Amino acid sequence: SSGINAEWPLRPGVLSKPCPEIGEKDGAYCRCLIDTNRELRSVNCSGVGLSHMPDIPTTVISLDLSYNKIRSLKRNKDKIYPELMTLDLKHNLLSNIEEGFFFEFPALSNLDLRGNKLTVIPSTKTSSSLVLDVT
Repeated sequence: SSGINAEWPLRPGVLSKPCPEIGEKDGAYCRCLIDTNRELRSVNCSGVGLSHMPDIPTTVISLDLSYNKIRSLKRNKDKIYPELMTLDLKHNLLSNIEEGFFFEFPALSNLDLRGNKLTVIPSTKTSSSLVLDVT
C-alpha cells in the first residue's frame, strides 16, 4: 500500500463522524476525522458517487475521492489547501485536470491517479518528494 489511507483505521483520540456538509448537495455522504482541536483533518468520500471535487475546509490533510465519477478537475484560484498532503483520486473517470490545479496544494506529497483516463498530468508546485502513482 502507498499509505494513501494512512488516517484509516482510526487512531485513539481521533473522532470519526459522518460529515453531511461535504458532498450532501450531491447526494454523497462522506466520513470525516476530527482531531483533538476539533479541526477537520481527513475526509473520506470514497465510492459515494461524486462527479466533482466537493468543497472542503482548508485544514484537511488527507482527502480520499477514490472510486467516484469525477471526469475533470478545475483550478479554484480563490482557495488554497496549505496542509493537504494526501490526495487519492484513483479509479475515477478523470480525463482532464486543468493546468495549475495542483498549485492549490503546496504540501502535497502523495497523489494517486491510478485507473483514470489521463493522457497529460499538469505540473505540481510541491516539493520534489511527491509520490505520484499512475500505474
